[in-house]
Amino acid sequence: MERDASNGVEHLIAVPDSSLNELYELRHWPSLQFSQEAGRLWIKGLTLDQLHAIEVKTLTGLKVYEVNDPFLHERGHILPDIPKPRLKWRALESLLPVERPEYNFNYFGVEEELSIRLQRSTAGAPGSAHVVLLDHLEAYLSEAAAIRLKPLIWSIMGSKALLMGTPLLPIPGDVYWHNGALFLPEGYDLELPILRDEIRKKIAPDGNKHVFIHTDGRYWLASASGFTALSRSSFKRSFVNT
Repeated sequence: MERDASNGVEHLIAVPDSSLNELYELRHWPSLQFSQEAGRLWIKGLTLDQLHAIEVKTLTGLKVYEVNDPFLHERGHILPDIPKPRLKWRALESLLPVERPEYNFNYFGVEEELSIRLQRSTAGAPGSAHVVLLDHLEAYLSEAAAIRLKPLIWSIMGSKALLMGTPLLPIPGDVYWHNGALFLPEGYDLELPILRDEIRKKIAPDGNKHVFIHTDGRYWLASASGFTALSRSSFKRSFVNT
């Protein structure tokens, strides 16, 4: 954090998530730390000179806050103080590597790696994808009403089926929620949600595949065009052909 030598005031700066790439201009400064909260990136560790440097002053959407625990006051404004958010700090270089990573993946036999990290979260939307055993699906379909299946599409994956749509069927399996770019396990989110679109583009840049992330950071792909409406007849046809 930065402390004004004249009065001991601590400062934090905040920028919107969309300004992420601009922070590369700050990466060469040592000891900077960042945190992410409510669509904003927070930075601490700036010296007074750095706080007034052109690299900081030209950041898009920049806000500078003076800390008066447990509140923050936006510098240069007469607006009331806001509660200081509870932030978890990490080194800025962990968010911004020296060079942008090249995103190929050993999980699919390619040489280079991308580290995708998930963390437990309650912020996700309801599940909209479901991986179940074919045997379980077959048993459910034998007695299910056709109207219950109408909202769902499905695809075969070896001995399992991928179901998409809501509401999900009451069958044991792995549930995923859609965060706008990726399908993540129920109860988990990206450790750095700001990177979701970049991860999606690097894994499946043509946009014709769904990306599913495991809790351990591995992923698998499902062709967006490989689905059919779920029904007893579509199951029987696909099941016979496997």
